[in-house]
Amino acid sequence: MTADHMESAICKAHVGTGDKRGACGTGRVAGNVAGSAAENEGNAGRRHAHGADKRSADRGSVASADPAACEEFFDSLEPVCGHVADDLRERLHRERLRNGPGRADGDWMEKPLHVWLDRLDRGMIDLDGAMLPLAVGINEVLSMRDALILSVVGDATMRDPRMLMDIVRTPHDRRVAAAVHKALSAEFDDRDGPDRARCRTAVLMLAAMAKVMPERMKVQPLAIISYILWWIGDGRAETYALSCLSIDEECSLAAIVLKSVRNGLYPACCDG
Repeated sequence: MTADHMESAICKAHVGTGDKRGACGTGRVAGNVAGSAAENEGNAGRRHAHGADKRSADRGSVASADPAACEEFFDSLEPVCGHVADDLRERLHRERLRNGPGRADGDWMEKPLHVWLDRLDRGMIDLDGAMLPLAVGINEVLSMRDALILSVVGDATMRDPRMLMDIVRTPHDRRVAAAVHKALSAEFDDRDGPDRARCRTAVLMLAAMAKVMPERMKVQPLAIISYILWWIGDGRAETYALSCLSIDEECSLAAIVLKSVRNGLYPACCDG
C-alpha cells in the first residue's frame, strides 16, 4: 500500500474523487499549534533531552489523561538538533539503498512501532528514544505514516503488529491495499468510531514530535493529527491541516482533511 493507495482509499471511502491538493493555509507556526494540544487534550510526560535518545529512554512515560502533567511535559520539550534529524534521515536512505526498501523499512520500524503500540495500548506518552527514528521515518516513507494512522483508527485487524509491518514492508501488495481500503471503509461507516482515548494518546505523541522536530519534519505528524481529529469530529482538524499545508502545500493528506471539513464530510461516528 503506497501513500497514494492510502489517500485514494480515504478519497473513495470518505471524500469522493475530489482534488487532492490544497492551498497553503494559515501562517500560524506549526510548533505553537502542536503545543496547544497540551492545553486542549491534557497529557503527561517528562523532559525530552536535546535529541539525546539514550537519556530520554529512561525518563519514563506518563498517562495521557493527566492535564497538568501534559502541560508540564510540553513546556519542557526542547528542539531536536537539525543535524541529529538529518543524520537519521541519511542513515535511513543509506539502509534503503543497501538492503532495499522493504527490508530496510521493516528493520527501521520494528522497535519504534512496538513502542508506539505499547504507548497507545497503555494510554501513555513520552519521547522514548525510539520515537525520534519514528518521527524521521514517517516523513521519509509514507507507508510508515500509513501504518501509524491505521494503528489508531483501524479495527483490531489493522492494529495487529504483523499487519502493520506488512503495510510498512510491502506497500505495493494488492492484498494489503485491499485490506486497508476495506478496513477504512468499514470504520468510516461505524457509528461507534475509534477509541477516543487511543486517539488522544496518538495526537499528543504526534504533537510532541511536531514540536521538537525541525520544521520540514513537522509535516507528517501534523497531517496525521489533522486526520485523526477529523475522524472523531474534533474542530481542530482544520487548524492542524492548515498548519501542515503552511509548511508543505502539497501534503495531500492534509488537503484531503481540509476539503472534507469544508464540505462537511465526516465519518458516521460524528453524526449526532
